[in-house]
Amino acid sequence: MSSIFRQDQLISKGGITRTKSLFMETSYEDPEYWLMTLKDHDIVSPQGQPLLSLTRLYVKYAITDPSEYTFAMEVFGSWAVWEKMCGSDARIQRQIAIARSEADVKRKSIVYRGVMDEVKKGSASFQAKKWISEEPWKAPETATDGRKKRKRQIVVAEAASEAAGLSGDLKRLKDEGYIN
Repeated sequence: MSSIFRQDQLISKGGITRTKSLFMETSYEDPEYWLMTLKDHDIVSPQGQPLLSLTRLYVKYAITDPSEYTFAMEVFGSWAVWEKMCGSDARIQRQIAIARSEADVKRKSIVYRGVMDEVKKGSASFQAKKWISEEPWKAPETATDGRKKRKRQIVVAEAASEAAGLSGDLKRLKDEGYIN
């Protein structure tokens, strides 16, 4: 499998894995080693060399593989290089955390759009509709928000049942004492 970067670009002649020297923003060495940027988009270095965005590459490859293995192999050709990168300079670690967060959000967005397309077509399952109403992509609420959460669930459920034409049946079941 060929990767974006060659091993001789990533490993020094002494067998040391390069980390900080690969990024324009963290390198103390010659710009000849620069391959990437910590910015969220590709740039051109002052020397005219194209630098690829770590964040852009991460999101591109980790979106379908949250294990990061595909990303590591496609970009670095090595899991060991990626592990070294994850434990390197704090600025690189911070950008990796940002990239991971962005990939998570994008992954959830793709799933959400897929479920919404199914809902619009009318072919969504009960579980898909329930998933949409529960909004699991939002930050979890604290334990003290339990009553508000339950009240909101009731409102959402009533609105959904009304939209589905079940309000008459619900009223009858409430009147007969089967439900509260």
